[in-house]
Amino acid sequence: MGKGESESVGAAHHRIWNQLWRWILQPCPRCDEGGVEGDGDGGIYHGYAAFGLLDIWGTWCAPCKEALSHSTEEYARLKDYDIEFLYLANQSPQESWENVIKEYNVSGDNVAHYNLPALQQNAIERHLDVHSFPTYKLFNREGNLLDLEIDARDLDQLAGLLEQME
Repeated sequence: MGKGESESVGAAHHRIWNQLWRWILQPCPRCDEGGVEGDGDGGIYHGYAAFGLLDIWGTWCAPCKEALSHSTEEYARLKDYDIEFLYLANQSPQESWENVIKEYNVSGDNVAHYNLPALQQNAIERHLDVHSFPTYKLFNREGNLLDLEIDARDLDQLAGLLEQME
């Protein structure tokens, strides 16, 4: 970009998203053993993965919470695939967000949660063309969005798709 040129809103969202996703999938120079950044708050970095499954959900969304209630089953079913799970909460109060994660045991070594400020969350949702909840997106190791219809609630379909792509 030359001097005086400005980045389009879409390009800015794309750049921000790629930075976020690569940050999650790349080594963290400040991480202690186990990949957790210095303060041990968990969920900052988990390592390299062939795939990243993004789940955009909300604490106010009944279908989202129903899907999250099957997280343990999802992790067990997909354990043989090199996959990281990234959860972005939409307009969810902090306490409710934390409670839902605990209630449904949405946790693991390959799981990260973010409850971003509304402006950041909205930018990501606009960039990814999110219009319903839950929404699932699949990314490859390079952080590229794969142009696929994904429904993580259909574990057989998702496992079959990952098998074909490995």
